[in-house]
Amino acid sequence: MIIRVFLFSVWLTVRFFFFPIAEARVECEVIGSPTPVTAKEKEDVVLLCHMKPKQDVTNKTVEWKLGKKVAHLYRSRDDDVYSQDQQFKGRTSVFHQELVQGNISLKLINITKDDAGTYTCKVLKCQDQVPLNVDKVDPGHQRKDLKKDSSTEAITIIVIAIVIVAAGGFLLWKCRARSEAAGQDTARSETAGQRQKHEDTPLLKPVFDAELTGSHLRQRSK
Repeated sequence: MIIRVFLFSVWLTVRFFFFPIAEARVECEVIGSPTPVTAKEKEDVVLLCHMKPKQDVTNKTVEWKLGKKVAHLYRSRDDDVYSQDQQFKGRTSVFHQELVQGNISLKLINITKDDAGTYTCKVLKCQDQVPLNVDKVDPGHQRKDLKKDSSTEAITIIVIAIVIVAAGGFLLWKCRARSEAAGQDTARSETAGQRQKHEDTPLLKPVFDAELTGSHLRQRSK
């Protein structure tokens, strides 16, 4: 009987003290990016992190830190910008609509070399780390990009100029063709008028000559 009581006590101890701890560990597991995140200066980057298994963390506190600096703090269903380090002001955000799915990733925009390091994502007592490597922008590569942009702009301007000149030339040719056509019509009209006048003149001359002859004969008879 004593052995049974002892075994039952041991079972109760294991059941109510060790099992809840194990369950809590299972329910609170933060999983960060399995590989370091690499980006260049002035780029935007997302530090992946999520809860496993998926659970709603809308009402929980989500904290992102770089060393002792608070990169981002979400609590009381909103972002706590007052606790944020000045280095990250206006450059970080979490995906609010996806917190219900356990997505606690951090978006960091316009990164600098000072943002490089190991970030810690923490929810309650569970946490994981995500390393971020920031590469410097190669000045030579940057100059090449600027040259490409300048070349593209120059080509665009040349094409636009060619189109404008071609359109202007076409309109000028069209106006000149209309002017020439109008001049030809006027010349034809003038030629036709002169021809008509020339054809009408011989008809009037015999009549005039006849009148003169009759008048001369009448004078002789008198």
